[in-house]
This record gives sequence, C-alpha cells and structure tokens, in this order.
Amino acid sequence: MAVTLRRLALPALVLTAVLIPVLKPGTRPVPTESERRLERVQLLRQRLNVAGVRWGALAERDSGALPAMVDARSGRPGVQLRGFGAAAVAPEVNRILDDLWSRLGPVDSAVRVALLIYNDDPYTFRQQVWGGYSGASISLGNGGATCVVLLRGRLQRDGRVGVGKGRLEDALGPCTLLAGFGPPGPTLERWLGTTRYLAAGSTAWLSRSRSFIDGGRGAMPWMAIYDYGSYDDDWPPIQGLMSTGSLAREIAQLLSPPYELGAHGLRCTEGDVAACRRGVLDTTVISEATRGLPPDLTYAWSLLDYPLNWTLGTPRPPGEWWLSDLIRDQGREKFARFWTSSASFEQAFQVAFGEDLGAWTHRWSVRQWENSWFEKYSPSPRLLGATLKPSWPLLALGWSGVALMLTAWVARRRQVT
Repeated sequence: MAVTLRRLALPALVLTAVLIPVLKPGTRPVPTESERRLERVQLLRQRLNVAGVRWGALAERDSGALPAMVDARSGRPGVQLRGFGAAAVAPEVNRILDDLWSRLGPVDSAVRVALLIYNDDPYTFRQQVWGGYSGASISLGNGGATCVVLLRGRLQRDGRVGVGKGRLEDALGPCTLLAGFGPPGPTLERWLGTTRYLAAGSTAWLSRSRSFIDGGRGAMPWMAIYDYGSYDDDWPPIQGLMSTGSLAREIAQLLSPPYELGAHGLRCTEGDVAACRRGVLDTTVISEATRGLPPDLTYAWSLLDYPLNWTLGTPRPPGEWWLSDLIRDQGREKFARFWTSSASFEQAFQVAFGEDLGAWTHRWSVRQWENSWFEKYSPSPRLLGATLKPSWPLLALGWSGVALMLTAWVARRRQVT
C-alpha cells in the first residue's frame, strides 16, 4: 500500500502543478465592510457628477439652445456667447468655423445651425470630474432641421473664450452632416435618434484624406467601456490597480485584455460579419445609458447614467467617427444616397455602396484596430472562446506519463535493492 501511494504521489504533484494555472477559483473573496463603504461612496460620487452635468445640459438647453434656434441660419453658423460678459470674444472658434464651412461647400438651405458657447463656471462642483456637457440639440421636421451646438467654455485672462478644438469639432459633427447632406431619410433618422448621433461625432471627413486611417486619434473602433468592475472576477489585480494613481491606472490598461470592445466588437474584428452588423444596428446600450434625457440632445460620455451594469456581452456601438470614415472611404456622392434612402438600413447600405454592411464594417474595424493605441502599445492579445491551447493537455499527459514511468522505475529499484 505504501509503495502504491509513493508511486502515485509524484504524478499527482505534476498534474496539480500543470492544472493550477488553468483552473479558476470557484468563489470570490467576500468584500470587507470598508470596501463596501468605499464602493458606495464612489457610486454616489459618480451619480453626483452625472446629475450635475445633466442639470447643466438641461439648463442651457432650455435657457440657451431653444432661444438660439430662432437665430439659427443656413450656412456658416454664428457664435453666441452666454455668461461671459459683453467684452468676451472667441476668434479661434470663428477661425475653426470658417475653415470647416469652407471645406463643406454648398449646404442644404433647409438646415439651420447655431453655436452657443456657455460659461461652465456655474456648473463646476468640487466633486465633479468630467466637466459640463458639450453636444448639440437637434430638431427635425417639416422637411428641415435645426442643429444648435452647446459648447462649454472658460473665460481666459485676455478676454478670449477658450474651448477645446477637438471638443468643438466633435460637437459640430452632427451639424456638419445635416448641413452637407440635408435631413436624413426615415431609416437613418431613427437610427441616429436612438443612438443620439453617436456615430456622427466627427468632422474628419471634411479635412482628412481617404488614405488617413486613424479617424479616431488612436482610439479603438468600438466604443470602449473602461468598466473594470465588470471584469474583477477574471482580473482582480487590474481592479485594484484601477483604483489607485494615474500611473498604475495606465499600467492596468496595458495589462488588461481588450474586452472593452465587447463581444460584438471582438468578433467583428476577428472576421464575424454578422457580429459587425449587430454592433452597428444595436441601439439598446445608448438608449439605456441616456434614459430620462430629452431626445433632442446628442450623445456625450458625461451624460451616461450609473450604474451601467455593462459586461463583456454588452454590444458596443461603433466609434464616433464611423460615419466620417464611411464618407472618406466611399465618397460624398454614394453617402448622400445612403443618407437620404427610405429603405432598411442594410438594404440602403448595400444599394448605395455595393457592399454588405457587415463586410465593410469588418474592414473598417480591423483597419482602425491595427492603428489603435491598444494594438500598438499593449502586449495583451484578443482572446475569444477557450484560452486553453490544444497542446497543453497533450503536454500534461506526456509529462504525467514520464513522471509515472520515473516513479515506477524508482520504486522497482528500491524493491530490488
């Protein structure tokens, strides 16, 4: 009996050593009371931030954007400054508008645009992290459209109003599409409305050539969701790093797999065209995250409600430059046919571009991914399905057999001697 146990001991140890790395603990550690309190405080802080941003967005929409619609005009929009004093000026904003509308060329006379820059100081809180709302209020009807951009700004010492160039161009994205191509057809109108014009948040189609690949400034092709709390079952060290300083947070993002793409985005990038189509057409995630807001306000991260409860399986919409890249790749003439079509989304896409929606989105996703920050600087691969390589069980069985034979040989020698 003792000899048999000795024979089995070494193979058992080898098998245990081989299987430990591929086994996952069945239960999570129970959080302490202090950890629960910290989680509640963080959640309350997030809700306070979102409430402050939504309050500012609604206040400026009601007191600023709605009156600005009266002064909206066809062609290059005027700039209205609110809350800065009579002497404030915004020459850099006017320069950007002049450049964009000169590139835009002839515009649809049924589309009126206005730009309202409001003082963000009254909406700034000590606890607030993300800042105020920057986006647009869009009204469609009677064959026309009105797009009023709401942009937060700060008064500088020289009397100029400062705004972020990228923030300005992103907020103008939906307005430039409406001005350039007119009101969308019923299919695009429904899709844009339910996604709050998320995929229309870029003006790059006016300034970048077709050969310029990185439409999202190094970002992922699908809307990234950096909610590591959803993945703490698999990545507890990442969850811990994300709650510490900025350097540790950056290290955590480098080490973690690209699960922020979501299941649809990952599978689309790997070649599943059906997942590409579902990723573009699924609008539930934005509808859920922006519930309770007036339907005319466009998408902004700072408006997203918490807790979101997003997981790996939650479908992410395409990035904010999806329509812009589509125009740059296919040209304005084809895009105009797609934009105004009354056919279903997929049929309109096929007719206008002569290509399946999923196939084009797959090529776009791969091209964008290969030029993303994550692909260039992160060592973590994209993992789909089982991560246990086929060679591992063979290696485990092989080494176990070697260990078993070695044990038997040692035992036999002991019996002989």
